[in-house]
Amino acid sequence: MSLWQSVLSIFSGKVSQGEPPFDETEVVNLLKALEKQEKSGKVDEALLGYTDIVKRWPNAPQAYVYRGNLLLEKGQVQDALADYESAVSKDSLWMPAYYNKGNALYKIGRLEEAAEAFRQAIRAKPDFADAEFMLACVQEDLGFSEAAVESYRRALAIKSDYFEVHCNLGRLLWKMMRMEEAADCFKRAICLRPQFEWPRYNLGVIYTKFCRFEQAVECYREVLRIQPRHLEALHNMGHALQSLGRCEEAIEFYRQSLLVKPDYLYSLTSLLFCLSHINKVTPEDLYSEHCRVGAQIEESGSFIVPAFSNERDKERRLRVGFVSGDFCIHVMADFIEPILQHLSKSDQFELHAYYNNDNVDFVTERFKTYFKRWNQISQLPDAKLTEVIREDGIDILVDMSGHSSNNRLLSFALKPSPIQASWLGYLGTTGMRTMDYYLCDPYFLNVDDFAWQFTEKLVHLPVTSAFMPKEDAPAVNVLPALNTGYLTFGSFNRPSKLSEDVICLWSKILNNLPGSKMLLGAMPNETEIKRIGNIFKKCKIDLSRLEFHGKLKMQEYMALHHRVDFCLDTFPFAGGATINNALWMGVPTLTIAGKTPAGRFGASLLKHVGLGDEFVATDADDFVSKGNAWAANLDGLSEIRSGLRQRFCSSPLYRKEIAGAGFEAAFRIMWNRWCDGLPPESFSVVQGQE
Repeated sequence: MSLWQSVLSIFSGKVSQGEPPFDETEVVNLLKALEKQEKSGKVDEALLGYTDIVKRWPNAPQAYVYRGNLLLEKGQVQDALADYESAVSKDSLWMPAYYNKGNALYKIGRLEEAAEAFRQAIRAKPDFADAEFMLACVQEDLGFSEAAVESYRRALAIKSDYFEVHCNLGRLLWKMMRMEEAADCFKRAICLRPQFEWPRYNLGVIYTKFCRFEQAVECYREVLRIQPRHLEALHNMGHALQSLGRCEEAIEFYRQSLLVKPDYLYSLTSLLFCLSHINKVTPEDLYSEHCRVGAQIEESGSFIVPAFSNERDKERRLRVGFVSGDFCIHVMADFIEPILQHLSKSDQFELHAYYNNDNVDFVTERFKTYFKRWNQISQLPDAKLTEVIREDGIDILVDMSGHSSNNRLLSFALKPSPIQASWLGYLGTTGMRTMDYYLCDPYFLNVDDFAWQFTEKLVHLPVTSAFMPKEDAPAVNVLPALNTGYLTFGSFNRPSKLSEDVICLWSKILNNLPGSKMLLGAMPNETEIKRIGNIFKKCKIDLSRLEFHGKLKMQEYMALHHRVDFCLDTFPFAGGATINNALWMGVPTLTIAGKTPAGRFGASLLKHVGLGDEFVATDADDFVSKGNAWAANLDGLSEIRSGLRQRFCSSPLYRKEIAGAGFEAAFRIMWNRWCDGLPPESFSVVQGQE
């Protein structure tokens, strides 16, 4: 006879001797004995014991709950629910029955019924923190975020040290973009369990969102102390360090993350982007790294590409697909929209969008009007996206991200379209043999010097892209130095490009002109201002000569150019939109024509407006020499300023019909080559400019 049978026989004897048929204390003791048996691994014997108690004392709600809990653990959810219902029928105020019923309903996705069960448990026991917590979880899943927040807060009012509630509430507030409140939740969770890495990681992500990168680094450092192989923390540490201009340190963390997961696409692409910001990385090494990563991406798509069924008709209307995460409020939109506007009006092309971003705003709605078909693809796996593109019969597929965020290079590796081209979103090669062409212009990348840095064939357009200036930008003013009596340099580049090498080169010009000042925009916070200021101090520039500005509304940002005489560009990663905006405001930018694609875009823009000889330096020494020369030539700067907006309007940068016609011609040449069975080859559609 087992221990349980012995205990049950004694208890049965008491019943036969005329003792009360149901004594709650003794039944609970029997149930706890069975629970110990269950935890020791004797699950089936415990289940038989629970069933015996239910049979002998059918009015005991505890018995049904204990058996229901075991059935729920065994995955017999419907049987568990039946037991919880029985418990409620025996005692309509017995709280555990409602709570466990709610858990069972939650497990099988009957969320509204689960929510009501948890509410009943709370009515039976108003200080039931666990029920408030579970009610919040259900409300969150139902999409009732505000109600969930209130339920989480009630749970904390009952039990202030409820770790799981702090974590869940923080995650929900983060999702609701209430970042400061979310950060407070994660901080409390960290205090409760200092050795638990998850709240620290999420706090680091929030600091990153706020561009508080120094604090983010400290969070990720603690996460990695607790869990050295935390993949996301390794990657995000790299991102935070890169944002601080500490690219060489960032690379080490990207490489460590790839030791944990060699095919981690986020780190693979971030590594390449980071390498392109390091001055001492040679073009040869940078190209080699791109080829290595490109080959690794293509290896992930290791299956036989089917033959394309696209009709080889040179005259027919072509279906052109554009894959991008930037059809929204984003700096790239100003570059790509003029081209899409033009192409959408051509009867030669049918445009298809593949939008890899969940953000939808008024710019997104405007972009939708340029396409015959709009596909939201951010949730589509790469294999499924490949199927969709093939089913759409796309003839030419254009990548607009390269190795930057929101890319779908894994889909391009599966070759969903007979012709694939990369354009603008990333200043460099994909390193992939499945990508056929790279769209550029001869000022940006001439074939003789840069073809070897691309696995793709270079296609020269009249201009790499057009640019859409802001309609409400203020008028150009007179050269400020004529009124102030001193020269003001400017930079509106993102702070992550302001490395020590860059600032020290700028400082050489500033030190040669003791009365000059420098205005720096786009500063996200005081931490970044302090970091950049410390580098200037190290380069012997007094902080009184520096003027920092945070991120501004567009019209205010454009108006800030009224106080700048000319801008200084970054290297080895040059400016793009910042240079275009400055040109529109009559402010030229002094840049260096780099040896890698990332260092060339600024030179291309300046050459398009006829300032290539005066404002494009060949190296650091030439940069300083040209900077000093222009500082001594205020009349020349004033003359350029007064006519620069007109120069811009006359150039292909502004004339989208010229830029768009170049794309039309290029797409047709690519298609004709494919129809003739010819491999991709570099070519130019530029008239008299090679």
